[in-house]
Amino acid sequence: MIESLLGGNMVMGTTLLESEVVPPTAIYWYASKDDFDEEGNLNLTISAGRLRHKWVPTRLTSAKLFVREHENAAGLRARKEDLFIVKIVSHDIEDLTEKYPQATVEGLFGKVVKAPLTFTIPIGRQNISPPPYYTLGYDSVYRPLKTSQVGSIQAGILSDQDILDMSVVEVTSPMAFQDDAENTPVVGGIYDPKMGSIEKDQTCQTCGKDRKEKDATNSCPGHFGHISLEVPIPKILYMGIEKRIGRQGYPILFTLNHVCHSCFKVPIPNDVLAPLIPKINRQFELGKKNYRGYENIKTLVRNAVSKHYSSIEDRVCPHCDAYNPKVEFVHSPNPQFFIRKQNASPRYLEGARELDFGYVRSIFYNIPDEQARILGFDPEFSRPENMFYGVMPIAPTPIRPKVIVPGKNLDIDDLSKLYQDVVYANNALRTAVLRGYADSSIIKNTTRLYTAVSRVTDNQLTAIGSGGTSMQRGYQGGEKQVSYKGLMNRLTGKKGRFRTNLQSKYVEDVGYSTVAPNGDLAIDEVGVPIEMCMKTAIEEKVNATNIEKLKEMIINGADVYPGALDICLDGDSYNLNDNNWVDLADSSPNARKRYADGLEYGSIVKRHVVRNDIGLFNRAPSLHRQSIMALRVVPLNQKNLSFNATICDPFNADFDGDAMKIHFVQTIDAIDEAKDRMLLTKNIIHARYGKLAIANDQDQVSGIYLLSHTDKRRKGEWNKTTGLGFTEEGIPYVSKKVALEVFSRVYSQDRKTGKNREILSLPKDSIMAPDGTI
Repeated sequence: MIESLLGGNMVMGTTLLESEVVPPTAIYWYASKDDFDEEGNLNLTISAGRLRHKWVPTRLTSAKLFVREHENAAGLRARKEDLFIVKIVSHDIEDLTEKYPQATVEGLFGKVVKAPLTFTIPIGRQNISPPPYYTLGYDSVYRPLKTSQVGSIQAGILSDQDILDMSVVEVTSPMAFQDDAENTPVVGGIYDPKMGSIEKDQTCQTCGKDRKEKDATNSCPGHFGHISLEVPIPKILYMGIEKRIGRQGYPILFTLNHVCHSCFKVPIPNDVLAPLIPKINRQFELGKKNYRGYENIKTLVRNAVSKHYSSIEDRVCPHCDAYNPKVEFVHSPNPQFFIRKQNASPRYLEGARELDFGYVRSIFYNIPDEQARILGFDPEFSRPENMFYGVMPIAPTPIRPKVIVPGKNLDIDDLSKLYQDVVYANNALRTAVLRGYADSSIIKNTTRLYTAVSRVTDNQLTAIGSGGTSMQRGYQGGEKQVSYKGLMNRLTGKKGRFRTNLQSKYVEDVGYSTVAPNGDLAIDEVGVPIEMCMKTAIEEKVNATNIEKLKEMIINGADVYPGALDICLDGDSYNLNDNNWVDLADSSPNARKRYADGLEYGSIVKRHVVRNDIGLFNRAPSLHRQSIMALRVVPLNQKNLSFNATICDPFNADFDGDAMKIHFVQTIDAIDEAKDRMLLTKNIIHARYGKLAIANDQDQVSGIYLLSHTDKRRKGEWNKTTGLGFTEEGIPYVSKKVALEVFSRVYSQDRKTGKNREILSLPKDSIMAPDGTI
């Protein structure tokens, strides 16, 4: 007799012959991190409350679909913690599915087992370890969506302390990798392991995560480092450039020229300043803590200072009687703050101090908060001295990975090369200062450091010069030299992050072809080539109403219409793991039959586009709202996109070679929104003029009139010379010769062969001329 302890109850088994082998039962369930002990053993109890039976999934995909979608898993989702989906293999699981068929979950693979179940089992290996044991895959984790609402965004200028707080390591070496077979990152270098993982099998020394190409959520996000600069360096974005000279309207020079260098106050009398303060505070109260608000404050302060001082000689601070000349900045060849002789009085020149970077930053550092607010700064988030780098942040390594080109030596990212220059220059300047080198050497290395720091921000400025170039292959196969990309160069321009990845991006499931008229289509329909319908797809979630239809499409595969291209087994389209997506294009008929039989509720099938699917029809340029509208798909055996000529006007389309795109919306929410807001029948009235946007227009009206008008006064006429006649009803008709001439002009030349097209057939004649000719 075999006795098993199952949930605290003794269950009597039957006597088995030694030759009989009963396979263990495998189920899936959910464990939290607290269910695992220090040795990795699983301590888990599966209960069903007052019931003595419980449904459990028997597939990993069923387990994922159940916990994410099913109403019976609401309690699991309410735990708001990561759940590990473990596979439990044991002989101590009793199947009660036949006894409690009503407890099964429709559409998912599982079984009803006796409950409660209690396990204390070790981790094992599939088909190798003796039961009982459990297994846990690397992707067998359910993470609840932690949604939060953004209340506001506060912009400011990072201080040195802010940079140090977010940094995990100080970069002191310009080296990237050691000269070994593994290319080990140099500790303290620009690829220090603490700043993030750049290899799939490399663990980050800060967060302990590695790099997963298809699971960014669980990958190391990267961590900032920092460089402690030997001298403060002005941030070039706050300085501006105009023909190698800093811009007076930019924050650094504006602040420096509108504050006293001795008492650090705005150099205008209190009675002049008093009326300005409420106006400046008003800008902050109105929420104009942005570029526009800053410009308004600058205008107020600039006008007050200009009215108070009539000449350069008058630039004397009313608070401390110190003279304050106009300061300028030159970026090259020697970056420095300077004062033109004509802008300084003899009184200042006699006791002038050198305006080096450290001195200017000390002026900013000593400006009181209330005076900084008058100059447009919000002291809580932006202080004037923060417009200088005392500590420079180093971007995380995942955004500047190493470059591996087959047949070439290991290379590093452009941004990393620019960081190397900063470290080289900073170390050289530190050495010059510590060893007491001549002032000329210190000035030279300070210039080098300023240039290197500025190039990290923007490496394509004429006044600063490029920090280096790399060879890039062009569209036609040739190579050209391109400057390294700094931070701004990554973001701006046609190929920058905003225009390429954020404002627009490359997408799948879009059709593009020339357009043609089709009067048989309704105004809210678009004719789509069947070939296009088979190459694109729409994601449809499996449920009780569509499962049979989707099974047939899966069996048809990718090459039979209507069919399917892919299956997302666990219903999470963001899970790009290879074991989650099935490509039906490479599957055999038997494999497709197995996939169809194993289809579950909640899985996603990427099926062919079929009739009445919704597509967003668009013609560039999209100049107004109705340049893109939702139309219903009609699959047709043709090569181009077609639509009713009545809807040309909102798209500004014609049929002389125009090409249009149709975007097939994927999710249920997107489809419902497109039907509610973008459907053509909801946009018949022009968004701007209030007129009918869906109507015949211009040459359409003229052509229809000329082709269909009747002239009763000329009924029965026939002109053999012109080939034009009128029936007894006054309907015009033309001879076959005229028709051939018209069509030959329309179709013109075959561009592939260079020959003129010939019309070999015409529709059957319907009118006979009075003289018997056609």
